[in-house]
Amino acid sequence: MIKTKTAAIIFIGLILSSLAFATSNDGDFTQNVDERHVSIQLEELEANGKSLKLRVKKGRETVQTIEYQYPRESLENAVFVESRYELSDVNFDGHDDLLIYLGSYGNQGAVYKDCFLWNAAASSFERCEAFKCIPNPVVDTQGGFICGSTRRSSDHYVFELWSWSGGNLRNDCRIHKVHSAAQLPSLYGMEVPPGEDAGEYALRSFGIELKFYDSVFYVKENLCEGVATFEPPVCSDMDSESAEYMEIRSVANE
Repeated sequence: MIKTKTAAIIFIGLILSSLAFATSNDGDFTQNVDERHVSIQLEELEANGKSLKLRVKKGRETVQTIEYQYPRESLENAVFVESRYELSDVNFDGHDDLLIYLGSYGNQGAVYKDCFLWNAAASSFERCEAFKCIPNPVVDTQGGFICGSTRRSSDHYVFELWSWSGGNLRNDCRIHKVHSAAQLPSLYGMEVPPGEDAGEYALRSFGIELKFYDSVFYVKENLCEGVATFEPPVCSDMDSESAEYMEIRSVANE
């Protein structure tokens, strides 16, 4: 029997609007990050288009100097705005972490950011390599995960769910959003018999009524140790072109 989703829809724009990022355009950052409420400050020392130099101060003491070299891809392949960085608690430990803007890529303009996690014990920021693999990262503090998103075509969106395990950032699953049953066979690697309609064949294979042919489908792709497995499609009769509805939590947790 087909699953239909008509309630508990998460408005992805609400998640986006709930984030509070500061940018380097606003000047130096200050945060209270330990139990003694010692001020941590970031000062921009230099930004020349190829590198970014930041001083990290704890109270009046300089505890770290970050000399960041932008990757070649940022300079050659991206729409790049130099000297943009943000503070946000991306690993949910109560301390703000440093995100450095790497530019927007491709015809979809996917934004990527490099990440340095704040180590309170060492009073320094430490690189997290995996974070820069997340397209358009959005930190969901309520759900305790990071959501990435990209668009493969005008009617195929992909949402990635990343979480922390043992201090490591991992990509748990992807949620594919497609706008027709005709797109399902390519996702599942189905061989459609000659003369068969691809969408109708997929619907029959999953026991879904043909009347849902033009519905929006969410397909969960589980990722485990490099092996991808796809779960049966979830059909939703709710969609909007002007506001991206995405039932990330409920689909991901099934």
